[in-house]
Amino acid sequence: MGCFEKLLTFSGLKRPVVSEFRTIYVNHKPLGSSRDQPLIEEKYPSNRIITSRYTILSFPVKNLLEQFTRVANFYFLIVAVLQLVIDTPVSPATSIIPLVFVLGVTAVKQAYEDFLRHRADDRVNNTPVHVISGDSMARIKAHEIRVGDVVRVHKNESFPCDLILLASSEESGECSITTANLDGETNLKTVYSVEETKRLQTVEAVCRQLRAKISCEHPTSDLYKFKGNMLLRRQRRSEKPEKVPLSAKNMLLRGAVLRNTEFVQGVAIYTGQETKMQLNSQRGRSKKSVVEKRLDRFLLCFMVFLLVESAFCTVMKWVYVSVDAGISGAWYLPSESAQPWRVVQDFLGFVVLFNYLIPISLYVTIELQKFLGSIFFEFDLEMYFEDPETGEKFRAKANTSDLNEELGQVQYLFSDKTGTLTENRMTFRMCSINGNTYCDVDGQLWLTEEGAATHQCQQLNEAELKFFTVLALCHTNGVSSVTVPDGHGGFVLQQYRVLQVLEFDSDRKCMSVILQRCTDGSYWLLTKGAETSMLEKCSHGDRDAVVKHSGDFAVEGLRVLVIACKELSPALYQQMAAQLLAANQDVANREALTVEAYRVVERDLEALGLTAIEDELQTGVRETITDLRAAGIQVWILTGDKRETAENISLSAGHFDDTMQRIRIVEQQSQAGCLAEVRRGREEISAGDGGYQQAGRRYCLVVDGQSLQFLVAENSAELKAEFLALCQLTSAVLCCRCTPLQKARVVAMVRNGVEPKPVTCAIGDGANDVSMIREAHVGVGLYGKEGRAAALNSDYAFARFQFLRKALLFHGHLYYVRLATLVQYFFYKNVAFITAELFYAFHSGFSAQSLYDTIYLTIYNMTMTSLPILLFGIFEQHVHRYRLYQEPELYITIASNRLLWWRDLLIWCALGLWHSVCCHYGVVAVLAVNDQMGINATFNYGVFEFGALVVQCVMICVTLRLVLVTYSINVPTLIGLVVTVVGFILVMSVYNIIGVNFFAFNNFLWVYFDINKQPVSWLIMLVLTAVSLTPDLLLKCLHDSRNKASMKELQVPEADM
Repeated sequence: MGCFEKLLTFSGLKRPVVSEFRTIYVNHKPLGSSRDQPLIEEKYPSNRIITSRYTILSFPVKNLLEQFTRVANFYFLIVAVLQLVIDTPVSPATSIIPLVFVLGVTAVKQAYEDFLRHRADDRVNNTPVHVISGDSMARIKAHEIRVGDVVRVHKNESFPCDLILLASSEESGECSITTANLDGETNLKTVYSVEETKRLQTVEAVCRQLRAKISCEHPTSDLYKFKGNMLLRRQRRSEKPEKVPLSAKNMLLRGAVLRNTEFVQGVAIYTGQETKMQLNSQRGRSKKSVVEKRLDRFLLCFMVFLLVESAFCTVMKWVYVSVDAGISGAWYLPSESAQPWRVVQDFLGFVVLFNYLIPISLYVTIELQKFLGSIFFEFDLEMYFEDPETGEKFRAKANTSDLNEELGQVQYLFSDKTGTLTENRMTFRMCSINGNTYCDVDGQLWLTEEGAATHQCQQLNEAELKFFTVLALCHTNGVSSVTVPDGHGGFVLQQYRVLQVLEFDSDRKCMSVILQRCTDGSYWLLTKGAETSMLEKCSHGDRDAVVKHSGDFAVEGLRVLVIACKELSPALYQQMAAQLLAANQDVANREALTVEAYRVVERDLEALGLTAIEDELQTGVRETITDLRAAGIQVWILTGDKRETAENISLSAGHFDDTMQRIRIVEQQSQAGCLAEVRRGREEISAGDGGYQQAGRRYCLVVDGQSLQFLVAENSAELKAEFLALCQLTSAVLCCRCTPLQKARVVAMVRNGVEPKPVTCAIGDGANDVSMIREAHVGVGLYGKEGRAAALNSDYAFARFQFLRKALLFHGHLYYVRLATLVQYFFYKNVAFITAELFYAFHSGFSAQSLYDTIYLTIYNMTMTSLPILLFGIFEQHVHRYRLYQEPELYITIASNRLLWWRDLLIWCALGLWHSVCCHYGVVAVLAVNDQMGINATFNYGVFEFGALVVQCVMICVTLRLVLVTYSINVPTLIGLVVTVVGFILVMSVYNIIGVNFFAFNNFLWVYFDINKQPVSWLIMLVLTAVSLTPDLLLKCLHDSRNKASMKELQVPEADM
């Protein structure tokens, strides 16, 4: 039966059974055996890290498949195949060479990037490490580590895989690590070894005494959670193996670095791609900008138009054949009949002829423009910051260049408060003890009355001593270095033994420690936490004073923590310890059982008082929020602070002002209550003078986390819609007491609920902001004191909130304008170029013959017109940067993708059509007059001369059109224009002289020289260029006269670029 099940699983008819936990034999030795034969588990991956995407063998195929997932590339591939299959009107080289060029440029870029990834992988995988193998220490490469190996890591080395700490050089079995590579936190963290293994510090001890089996959860990306247990064989085999719980406190993560400890020994549990570091390095959902989405629609529209145009020409061809048969005098052409296969071939021939309407080099140009543009973002010295405390230097970082233009489209900004708007520098200001308030004056404690310091406290009374004892003991701080160790000061005040640390979590909103006082053996629970959580746990002490002073401190913008304690009976402590031990050993239900164990002791506490901490606003926050609001951006603050503190910070930050009336939805217990409050708020706004739109500017909304859990719940669509409607009627929204999940849901509500769909931006500095940052269209992370998690998971990162002003109002504005113009210009120049083929079809009897020589069709998009627009997309600055700062309202003029509306594209295409008409029929008219007057009788303009003259006129027109829309003519732009013109002349001269075509006889021999020797050719180019660009010049004058940014201030000094 077992073989049959294996067969079903192998064939895919039955899903394989996956165990809930993985089993690991430490040092590959079975638990109940003394044999030396290693037990190797082959089912776990190796420790090889692979961040590269390709191998030498897979690169050609895989890279091409990836590139052909793009609609434009796949389209040109189909066209190239068609040209090889059917009787094509133009050489297949006209499609193959540009396609190969585009694919090649992208492939070279991706190959180089992957080469760097391979080199980094090799450097990591070949790092030497020490493992205990057999009865000795062996030195191997990092990629050779297997799950179950016992690895030794020395001081200042990084951990090569995820390990469970068995022992360290310290007798306590502890070690200190830094996790800056994981979450950016630079402070030391303590990891604890398993009590039963901490003495196994030598190779001999590990090999002879250690027989253990680990059962743990499968790999997850959560850096701070781990569940497992270890079964240890006792000295006497007859005894039952000892079960020891394992948690994240016993775990050494790959990427962390060992500090202040000579060495550690740990067993590998997760290796290679299954380590938490690698699981966190995987990118989240891909983000696509509004410009890219609009571009896809443009391409689809142009493809449909191309098919319609081809169908029209096919019909006209057979109409022409049927009507003009025997009349046209084309006796040298064979007679044709409208056979189905012939009609299809003609249709495909016109598709091939007109396919240059689709700009093949558009995508590669956009990629280059975005990549080079992001370099300017990263090297912006005005977004550079040096921390005055640590001396650490930060510059702006673009983790992606795909969303540059999205910075210019933001309509909703969601901001964290602590560390984002504030310094995250906690300074003790005041406290409340036993109903009295105290303040800090130059490091001394002063008693206050009515907010003013009255006299200094010379000696602590019993209540004050109890309060500060909790502050001194209720924490998890470690000593990095010390001059005089504890106990060497001459006397000892009190000694305590730490029994348990009940760590902080966002549900309990508090942390506790359980201590035993050494003098009398009594047990004490010391707790500190948020007011909303702690008051429910306190039944003794002056709770009324705590509530009053908490509100008073919050009004002043101070953050509060309630301090409480409780003496535990030995029986209660033993009960709690037993429950906690059982919870730790139950891997599946550990979290729920741990919470239940905490609840046994965290109740009936005595409220001792509270602390008030000041977190100052960062420099420039108020000005930044004011400018962003003036730019039409709705600013929402999402914070975990209590309501009074959050409202005070909103006032000082300029998010709220004194003229706004506040609508509060707080402390609601049900969806019905929330719905009633939402409707009451809407009625209150609608009752204001002037109706919704006018009255909405005078209101702000405050929502707390308790109410928010109903307002943004997934099963409350009606309530969510009404709440969102209320939010849109107000000028500012503040959500306080938010959890990380609630922050993300608020962003998702706006992102998906507002019509038309807005562009959202979220900014934060901590790990609790990551979900919000990932949910927004544009995620911005700050390098903060809470670590680098936000910066690492964001699209853009910098050090200060005030830099957001330049990122959006300057960089975002220019990125969007440049890219919007670049996209429309590509379609415009191709319309101007290829529409002449349609006009020529009327002269050629719709025979699908090309007006242009192969060389023009090949290089038009690659070299003739690509460099100037690329440099425009990098260096153009249509408005001076100081103007963008002084008038943030200019940001509104580009909002909602306003420069890429269909109307704007149609204007560009209409101008392209006009230029094509002028260049084609202008040349026809001038040459007709030339023939009638007998000018240049010695030189005849044939079809090749005619096509060469038309394409030169088109090139001049589209290049000068770009010059007209350019406001900052700088050195790179001028160089690009010169290189384009000189390059065109050189290419055409060589092609003209060599006389070699790609697949056929060269009909272009000496044509280029011949037409440019004729004075009439220069006259045609001069006159037609002037006529063609007259509407462009008039439109530019009209646009500039209506634009607030007048021509006098649009020119930008080169030094400011």
